[in-house]
Amino acid sequence: MRHSILGAVLSLSFSIQSAATTLDEALAQAYLTNPQLHMGVSSIQTANTATADAISQAWPQVTATAGWNAKNDLSSNDRTSQSTSLSLGLSQLLFDGGRYGHHLNALRSETRSQQHRLVDTEQTVLLNAVAAFMNVLREELVVSLAESNVEILTEQLNATRSRFEFGALPRTDVSLTEARLASVTAELELHRGSLLNSHEIYRAVVGSPPLNLVPPQRIPDLPSTVVEAEDIALRNHPRISVARQNIAAAEAGARRDNLNRLPIVSANVSQSVRRGHMESSDLSAGISATITLFDGGKARSQRKRSMTNVAARRSELLMATALTRQSIRIAYSNWEVANASLEAIEQQIAAAQLALDGVRVEYGLGARSTLDVLNAEQELRTARVNHARASRDVFVAAFTVLAEMGQLTAQNLNLDVEPHRVDVR
Repeated sequence: MRHSILGAVLSLSFSIQSAATTLDEALAQAYLTNPQLHMGVSSIQTANTATADAISQAWPQVTATAGWNAKNDLSSNDRTSQSTSLSLGLSQLLFDGGRYGHHLNALRSETRSQQHRLVDTEQTVLLNAVAAFMNVLREELVVSLAESNVEILTEQLNATRSRFEFGALPRTDVSLTEARLASVTAELELHRGSLLNSHEIYRAVVGSPPLNLVPPQRIPDLPSTVVEAEDIALRNHPRISVARQNIAAAEAGARRDNLNRLPIVSANVSQSVRRGHMESSDLSAGISATITLFDGGKARSQRKRSMTNVAARRSELLMATALTRQSIRIAYSNWEVANASLEAIEQQIAAAQLALDGVRVEYGLGARSTLDVLNAEQELRTARVNHARASRDVFVAAFTVLAEMGQLTAQNLNLDVEPHRVDVR
């Protein structure tokens, strides 16, 4: 029933031209052009670079050194002697107690955390685009209603003046109509200013000015109960996923720091060749082990800091879970309130229209005054403006619920875009 009501509500009387923009098109453009999303992708790529640096430490490190030297002994008549040298070296980490693996796991968890932050940013960008889109539609409808009201009151003022000239109405009725027309004209200018502001916000969020926006005909499918919505949110919301990956990174870092007392063992192989007055060729190989005997408490401090970091990250998960539970319940409640308000305003419009028709009939019979007619018209105008605002609120509230469930993404909305995704190395 709600979907059918909203479809009728937002079938506005704007002409649809070839350059019409649908909500999906606006969301796709915001997704592709928003700089916040590009910054999020860059953050993931930077994190991947740190992982690549760590991976390189497990591979053999090969170095080469070449040299040329000339020597002239000034105390003798010997000719200048020259020599060249070339050396190759190879080193390989053999054992570090497992620190490398835990360090790599920590970096990968941090990268996954960046991925979930990108999803959170994506949801914020798309929700802002939905709000900007619906705000423009709302203000366009309100301006259209205000312009219509000005036209109606202008005609009514002309009719009132004509009747006043014939002595059928007092001068007071003309003044009342003039005052009401001035008030509606002032409201029209305010609404036009709000429309311009909405256009600028839309341009900033979506990346282009709004061109003949097409009102959406239906809201996204949402769970029938807040309990179902909460279960989905606790499973899918990126803020919880970010907190979980931060815990994984902190725990991996703590395991790494717990091993900092173990020795580091590496193998070294080198080959050097020298040509000149004295020729030589050397080949050497060896294994070295390094262990810290005393560091003034540094290792102990690192382990304590790591465990404190793990405890802090776990607290962040509890906070993220509580915030998600609270946010989804508030969003779902707001959506239900918006729907109830819209249905009530529908009834208000029907009643106000019926009352206005009756007052006009009674005015023609002399049983009502001009003020009664103006008040009845104002009641209907107010209801229609509230109707436009409530329609916008229903749509934005529905998409807010979708975002709080972690499902306001380009993929879930089936937008015609290539998703911003960077794989973890």
